Amino acid sequence: MSNIVFVAVSRGNIILATYIPQSGVDLERDVQKLISQPLNNNEQRRMNYYIFSICKSSPMNLTFICASSNEKFEDPQFPFKFLDQLSTRWNFTYGDKASSISTAGPHSLTKSSQSLFENVLKEVTNISKTEKMKQNLEATQRMMEDSVKGAMDRDEQLHQLTNKSESLMATSENFKAQSQNLKNKMRCSYYRSLFIKFLIIL
Repeated sequence: MSNIVFVAVSRGNIILATYIPQSGVDLERDVQKLISQPLNNNEQRRMNYYIFSICKSSPMNLTFICASSNEKFEDPQFPFKFLDQLSTRWNFTYGDKASSISTAGPHSLTKSSQSLFENVLKEVTNISKTEKMKQNLEATQRMMEDSVKGAMDRDEQLHQLTNKSESLMATSENFKAQSQNLKNKMRCSYYRSLFIKFLIIL
């Protein structure tokens, strides 16, 4: 679920429409204070335990604002994605009524825009959930790939270790055979020297 608790659209200092999602709060006074100050596009301001995200739309000179609780979003860019989508859909819906918007009074579009606010919030929330699932799947895939690669590396290391062990055993057997041959030669040499001494004594 999104943390967005209040949404507003203003033209200059006039709030044209507001939307309070479920479990939201009425922060119109705070928004009124905000729009009376110079605002930058894609900025955030903290007021009274809430974070206000601001997006400006140049075609109709509108300001889109949403307030969220201080809890962190899984996607930090979620408020701006929501406002950007809302701005696009708003311009598409009311674009041909630019003249009526320029003369619209306070809250004159609140009632007609409720479904627009609600639909955009649902859409962006679903997209965010889908992106989160995709990220989780990609992370799981990376973990599996790393595990397989690690297993293959371990298998290669075991294979090399087995080869070294076999090579060491072969070397050991060869050394043992050479030692036995040397021992036999020394024994023969000893018996030969004894035999020669025996002949000399005779």
